[in-house]
Amino acid sequence: MQPIDYLRVKAVEVGYTLPMPSALKGLSLRLYAAAYNPFTITKVKYIDPEHPADNYGRLYPLNKSYTFGLTMSF
Repeated sequence: MQPIDYLRVKAVEVGYTLPMPSALKGLSLRLYAAAYNPFTITKVKYIDPEHPADNYGRLYPLNKSYTFGLTMSF
């Protein structure tokens, strides 16, 4: 047995609504980016620190996903 200290960022989302000039009244643009499980800091390699006793913590790597988008409304 060994201690499994870790720091994990599970979800992050950032968005920005662009200011529009008065000539484009009624148009709205929003840029956004989201990340799920972007990073985990731990001294233990190849194991999910939330499931150290399970075999599943060793079998499957953590899924990471990144999403980028543009929302437009008018």
